[in-house]
Amino acid sequence: MHSAAQAYARTARTGLTGRALEAALLQRLAGELERASAGDMVDPSAFTRALLDNRRLWAMFASDATEADSVLPEKLRMDIAACTAFVLRQTHLAMIDPRPSTVAPLMNLNRTVAEGLAAQVTNPAGPAPDAAGVARSA
Repeated sequence: MHSAAQAYARTARTGLTGRALEAALLQRLAGELERASAGDMVDPSAFTRALLDNRRLWAMFASDATEADSVLPEKLRMDIAACTAFVLRQTHLAMIDPRPSTVAPLMNLNRTVAEGLAAQVTNPAGPAPDAAGVARSA
């Protein structure tokens, strides 16, 4: 089982579901990316593992969003696909040039989307999230 799937399974055992589970996973992987890229990156394997776990999670999001029977609105489906494409490109860049500045955009995306998902959990009748998962008023 891939590490991202294992993290998903471990986090699911906490009792979180849906958006809360996805928000927790994104926050967890943002933290792993941050820890792995801090300082002089003494543990390159942790850095690579964090990048690949994050990429796998986003690939799972894209796979779910692009399923023919997905209940997500078309715009959100396309936004998830675009975010995933960004994650794939940025992960490749970070693997070629492993510096905190190449990982920061991935951490920022994860945290921004997690915040938007968490806002939807606490206010399910609130405004719909935008492409980054952030709830916006009309």
